Formats: sequence, structure tokens, C-alpha cells
Amino acid sequence: MRKEHGAILTGLLLLAGCTTYQETGQKLSTGYYSDLQLQADREKQLAQDDQVSLQRDLSTLQQKQQSISQEQAGLNQQLAKIDSDLASASAQLDAARNQNRISRDQYDKLKAELDALQLQQQAQSVAPPADAAEKQRQIQALQKKKDALEQAIKALAPTS
Repeated sequence: MRKEHGAILTGLLLLAGCTTYQETGQKLSTGYYSDLQLQADREKQLAQDDQVSLQRDLSTLQQKQQSISQEQAGLNQQLAKIDSDLASASAQLDAARNQNRISRDQYDKLKAELDALQLQQQAQSVAPPADAAEKQRQIQALQKKKDALEQAIKALAPTS
């Protein structure tokens, strides 16, 4: 009985193998595997195209980031210059007051303007990175106010 089961099992396995062989032969003759290969090649090409596109996008973003960093550095240099100029103007104003070249009211008025400008400059220095054009506009407005204040302080200089 065991030999019969073994023979039947062997026959079924051979039949299954033949079926698989016949299906494989049929798939080869109809181009099934060629179609699979073409589809795999297309998917590979699409993946490569996506990779190239992503690398290009990354490069573009890195260039933009570098440009923004350079703009921010330039704006920070302008703010540092304004800070230095305001410190110098403060020293000139204090000197004018100590030499009695201006009244206490004039000094208080100019000192208040100077303090307000210093606060604006500090606010710009610590402000989160904003649109570079907007920050540039704000720095230019601060620069104009600083220049006007410096002119007012220089007008206090003795005319001898």
C-alpha cells in the first residue's frame, strides 16, 4: 500500500512539474517574461529620473539656503555698523552734555531718540530671520533715523 502511495505521489509531482514546465514554455512563447522585463526596466528608469529630480531639487535648495545665509550675514553686518555708529553718537552726545554745549532738555530729547534707535537696532538683531527685502527696508529706515540723529548731534559741536 505504501508503494502505491509513493508511486501516486511521484506521478503527481511529475505531472505538476510538467504543468509548470508547460506554463513556463507558454509564457516564454507569448512574451510574458519580456513584458515583465520591460515593465521592470520602465520602473527602474522612472526611479532613476526621480532620483535625478530629487538631487536637482536638493541642489537648488542648498543654493537658496546659501544665498539666504549670505544675505543674512550682510544684514547683520549693517546692523553691527549701525550699533557702532549709535555707540559713537551716544558718546558724542554725552560729551556735548558734559561740556555744557546743550541744554538738559535738548540732551534728554536726543538721548531718548538715541535709546529708541538702539532698541530698534537690538530688536532687528535678535528678530527671527524674516524676508530679506523687508529686513533690508527696516534697516534702511533705521539708518535714516540714525543719520538724522547724528546730524543733530554734530550740529551741537562748537563752531570755533
